[in-house]
Amino acid sequence: MMKRPRRLDEVDSDTSIGDKLRKCLELDIPVLIQVPASMDVWAIDPKLNQLTKKDVVLSESNVVTQLPLRIHLLGGQSLPPSEKPHIHTSNLVASTKLAHVEYLQLKHSDIPRLLALHQLELGKFDAVFVYDNETCEYSLCKSVPVSRYSFSIDETDSRANLESALIGKIKFSDRELDYVVCNQYSGEEQYNHPVDIIENCSVTQSECWILEEHLSLLTFDNSSYETSRFFLEPRFHISTAFVELSKAAFELLEMGKKPISGGTSGYLGSKHKCFKPKYVREGGTLIINRSKKEPGNNYFEKLKGIFETYWAGKHNQDNAEVRRVTQNVIYILETELGLKSSSANGVEMILRPDKYK
Repeated sequence: MMKRPRRLDEVDSDTSIGDKLRKCLELDIPVLIQVPASMDVWAIDPKLNQLTKKDVVLSESNVVTQLPLRIHLLGGQSLPPSEKPHIHTSNLVASTKLAHVEYLQLKHSDIPRLLALHQLELGKFDAVFVYDNETCEYSLCKSVPVSRYSFSIDETDSRANLESALIGKIKFSDRELDYVVCNQYSGEEQYNHPVDIIENCSVTQSECWILEEHLSLLTFDNSSYETSRFFLEPRFHISTAFVELSKAAFELLEMGKKPISGGTSGYLGSKHKCFKPKYVREGGTLIINRSKKEPGNNYFEKLKGIFETYWAGKHNQDNAEVRRVTQNVIYILETELGLKSSSANGVEMILRPDKYK
């Protein structure tokens, strides 16, 4: 399970917060702030603040349902039949109030401004750290399920209510969204709700957080790693797990880091979500432990050789070819490195490029 975020001022106390923020910017590490107390968090369409009342009316092609909208929003003003909406509401998603949001991610473009000014008033954010009822975990999400935009003013119109209910049941999980905070509100929702009640958040450098899984990126000694026996050149970076295993081995065996709990397996589990499966974590643990006990066997060099033989240059493999390669890799791990079947399966998954997992 993902651990809670950590405040930047609690990480690497010998480095200034400004320098840590610069490294976050350089490495594209998400920077978070806590949701202000007693505030609601909404997911909104990025174009919502440009939506006009006329757009809402003109987006309705049915003259029967357009009339009450025109009366309510435009005071009955007549519109030319040929006029088109600047923003069509069929292209918008519904504003959605979210529950169980703990943190908000700053937009990447706001971090340089925060570095320059030390404090900012921000109204829109890039992602939410939110509880997922299906996985029973918190995760950082750039997109959440939302329905298509719908606005109705006549609560007695059964057809409109049915249409709105049907629209609300269809959710999209891949839409670009902005996240905003608002004071808790129970009044009538406007056509562009909650634009009129969005609050700015005061953000300072000292109140920034990062996810625990990114701590190693922020504190990692890259210059020493690049000269170590565990260094993986960029051609190996198509497998995140292989890179993370090499960095963990470097930190444990050359930098002398001590796992807080759970030994090597616990350390890998805290490094990255790719080690969440038990068999993958156990495979990685075996490689690190053998590298410690038998340094002369150069296990990482052997893994690099296996990777280059079977995965280098394999960019567009079909499922059958991927299965063939994975079986060959498992066979080599068992016969040449002497791994048991369960361990070989875990190490094979570590070596396998991300796109084939």
